[in-house]
Amino acid sequence: GYVLLKISSDIKPVLVVSFLFIGLFLGLGYTLPPLKFSYHGIGEIVVAITFSPYLILCGYVFQSGVWKDTFPWLITIPLLFAIFSAITISGVPDFQADRASKKRTIAVIFGPRIAIILSGICISVAALSWIALYYFEILKGWSVVLTFVVLLHALVLLTVLFKLMRSAHFDRKINRVMVLTLLYMLW
Repeated sequence: GYVLLKISSDIKPVLVVSFLFIGLFLGLGYTLPPLKFSYHGIGEIVVAITFSPYLILCGYVFQSGVWKDTFPWLITIPLLFAIFSAITISGVPDFQADRASKKRTIAVIFGPRIAIILSGICISVAALSWIALYYFEILKGWSVVLTFVVLLHALVLLTVLFKLMRSAHFDRKINRVMVLTLLYMLW
């Protein structure tokens, strides 16, 4: 925190400290009692928030000192849904073990099929939000090329998720699906 405050005189110390405490709350609260977000049905939401809006906003705020600018908030939307999709689908093969250990993931609460459907919806929302950001000129230039890549990747990923759902064989390794969902976050 001290080093961050010395980087720029424009940054308000209370802003940096606030963001650092939010990070501690989300990071430690994920598994530590009494919060244990991952055991109370909101672990996937916490991961998605922590690894998209929170990290991007920290970088932006720590460099600019501004948290009210809409740009960093808007560009986190596709990443938020892509990460939520990946973390939700990662719980599918573990749902029986998670249920036995009383860990309430989306796959445990709603079942593997709903988790896969929710993951597919999030992949679609991520792609659509990317297109909206480009359409409203929040993303410019080279992003038009990436729009086609994002859409193609989304279609491939949705196809693979549909096949997984139809197989009804949820307690197996899903390495291919995980690689595709993690790569999707890159776009």
